[in-house]
Amino acid sequence: MAITNLSPIKRNNLLVRVTCICWIITKAISYKLWLSDRAFPLVPPFSFLNAPSIVHLGLLILSFVLLLSLFIFPSNKKIQVCLIAVELLACLLDQNRWQPWEYELIFILFIFLINRKREANAAVVLVWMFAAVYFYSGLSKLNHAFINDIWHEFILVRLFHFQNSGGWMYRLGYIVGLTEALLGAGLLLKRTRKLSAIILMIIHGTIILLFRIAGNNSSVLPWNLAMMAYLYVLIVADPSFTINYKPLFIGWNKLVLFLFIVMPAFSFFGYWDYYLSSSLYSGIPPRMYMHIKPTSATTSLNQYANPQDSSLIDMNTWSLKEMNSPPYPEWRVYKGIKEQLLKNYPGLEADFFIEGYQDGKKVKVEMK
Repeated sequence: MAITNLSPIKRNNLLVRVTCICWIITKAISYKLWLSDRAFPLVPPFSFLNAPSIVHLGLLILSFVLLLSLFIFPSNKKIQVCLIAVELLACLLDQNRWQPWEYELIFILFIFLINRKREANAAVVLVWMFAAVYFYSGLSKLNHAFINDIWHEFILVRLFHFQNSGGWMYRLGYIVGLTEALLGAGLLLKRTRKLSAIILMIIHGTIILLFRIAGNNSSVLPWNLAMMAYLYVLIVADPSFTINYKPLFIGWNKLVLFLFIVMPAFSFFGYWDYYLSSSLYSGIPPRMYMHIKPTSATTSLNQYANPQDSSLIDMNTWSLKEMNSPPYPEWRVYKGIKEQLLKNYPGLEADFFIEGYQDGKKVKVEMK
């Protein structure tokens, strides 16, 4: 049966299967993120949530089993509930697991679950959620951090080797964020919905290409492919699709409204986490570094050091190298990483600092 002729139930089952495939591949790529037998510290939100390694391994195996089961039985409510519960429990054991793709995949499945009796509403709520993700992701790029670190240093210089990329080419980066925000809003308008979806699919394809060229953070590749599939099935392949705001105010859909449309606005004032606000590839989240002192006892951490400076460790680089995912970029998590490192390596003597942007300028702040 053609996708354009799918009933709401069959369409939702198809998208649940897409979600399962994406989730399985992503968790396989980043499997060490979900284990405790690793060098990079685990940082649970509360100290009493420490668990033995067998619990982490068991949750990962159970997650794979449930995902495979849900792929076979995509409309099974019990499997959906169990999977969401397992993912939430695993995320409570380490805040570094609160990756943007994990957060969104949990809520995608949650949307299908809470709209089981109103199958057509699931698609509407999903499009609202995606529109908010693109809108806030675009707004988060309208800053000097994205223009300098992502657009200029990463894309223009590192990937395309434009050494003289100042002037108009440098300022062109602002159009990237503005375009993404407008395309997100365009998903909600009848006249622009299909065109916006097609352009966003092209953008996701471009992101995949750029990350393949850079060989960096491969865990986001399945998520980008899944987003292309969502946009195609929900909008591009269904010319009859219509959207309104009413489903957002029905039952638990209000939670999606609150967390994806309302709360991300507070991230611009420092009151909501970057990764929970769709701050994707924005350059805004701060980075943590560790400078090992010459008097420090030799540890196995040196393998994660900067090739040009064996005493400097970028936590972002270390996390990507070991777990194929970046660390969760919040001060409280960085503080927990520092405490765990000093606890796990008693002979370690090091200075820890955070690098980020303040008033458009890059600054380094030492962690006390």
